[in-house]
Amino acid sequence: MSSKPQVNMGMLVTGGVLIGIGGLVAMTGVLVGGSAVVSGVRRWVRESEVPPRELARRKWAQARTAANAGADAWQTHANEPATSGAM
Repeated sequence: MSSKPQVNMGMLVTGGVLIGIGGLVAMTGVLVGGSAVVSGVRRWVRESEVPPRELARRKWAQARTAANAGADAWQTHANEPATSGAM
């Protein structure tokens, strides 16, 4: 009896080849899907009435205003007793 495991080299090589082919197919899928996303984003930016930079600036201002309002409400009502929502 041999101390080394018996490995079917034909099946091992076939498995390696299939893994390689699967990797190439997956990479192709990533490239095709990625190009579709990039194309869609480019079209969306081109057709948008507001440039992305201005849209980001507006959303940042909205988030900042909401955060300030929340902080103000929290500080204003910090000493009030907590109430349950059920009436």
